[in-house]
Amino acid sequence: MSREQFLVEVIRENHQWHLDYDDVEGYPGSDLHTRNLEALAPLKPRWPMLLNLRKQHKRKDLPNAS
Repeated sequence: MSREQFLVEVIRENHQWHLDYDDVEGYPGSDLHTRNLEALAPLKPRWPMLLNLRKQHKRKDLPNAS
C-alpha cells in the first residue's frame, strides 16, 4: 500500500467514524469535516474510490469527478 493510499484510507475511516458516531449535525459542517474533505479533494484524480465514498454515503459535499 502506498503512502497516499494509506492516507486516503485513514481519512476515509475517520470521515466514516464521525458520520456514524457524532451527534446529529455534529460532524457535517464542522471544521474537522471541512479538513477531511479538503484532504480528500486533491487525491480524487488518482483515487477512483473517492467516487465510491460519495455514492456509499450519498453525501453531496464529498469530492466528485466533475
